Amino acid sequence: DYQCCRVYVADNDLLVPMTLRGEVGVAPDDFVCRVGEGVAGTAASRKTSLLIDNALYCYFALDLPGTEDMDESMIATPLLYEDRVIGVVVVVEAGRSKFDVDDQRLLEILAGNAAVALENARLYEVQRREASNAKSLLLFAEIMAKANSFEEVNEHTIALARSLLGATHARVIWDADSGDDCSKPIASLGQVQLVPLVGVPGCIEVCLPPEEGASLSGARPGLIAGISYQVSLAIQRIASS
Repeated sequence: DYQCCRVYVADNDLLVPMTLRGEVGVAPDDFVCRVGEGVAGTAASRKTSLLIDNALYCYFALDLPGTEDMDESMIATPLLYEDRVIGVVVVVEAGRSKFDVDDQRLLEILAGNAAVALENARLYEVQRREASNAKSLLLFAEIMAKANSFEEVNEHTIALARSLLGATHARVIWDADSGDDCSKPIASLGQVQLVPLVGVPGCIEVCLPPEEGASLSGARPGLIAGISYQVSLAIQRIASS
């Protein structure tokens, strides 16, 4: 039995609430914390479950805005996959010493099963997304092979950058009179990423939303490299025709 339950997922060094049960009057964003911060963050950093008889006197517990100080019992258990923390589950009950070691052990068992399920779901989503991206790049290559103008290349590149990268803005910059190859690493101007074309003077300008952290991270480098390569081939063909 519990009054409240929170399930967090790890996002780099942040713990973000995926599910809240029983929490009233508190916004989900108020529960976001860093690894090593608060009860959930401490359980994640230590990679061990915590049995807290009274969170009111727990030195690493955080005060949530808009809530009253009161006696609360808590269990915080990390979701571990091998040695990696992929989340944390926290249960709360009003009053002191409402949970015991048997409750703690039960939550550890549930957390172990949940961690495996979450990791399997993540791997499935990664495979599904990679297959979808590969299909999109193949279709893009076919479109680029038939493009007859730079304007057409630019139009299709913008559409793909928005759908695959979540870009808020994109364009192809091509300087036909320049002799520079521009084959250099990605340059960043704030939120704007400049991705060089291959073998032709120019680049692809991509602007990501603020929540993406102004970074073509994760699977994005491979995607943008594939887009840049197909755009470069199309421009070379159009320029020589």
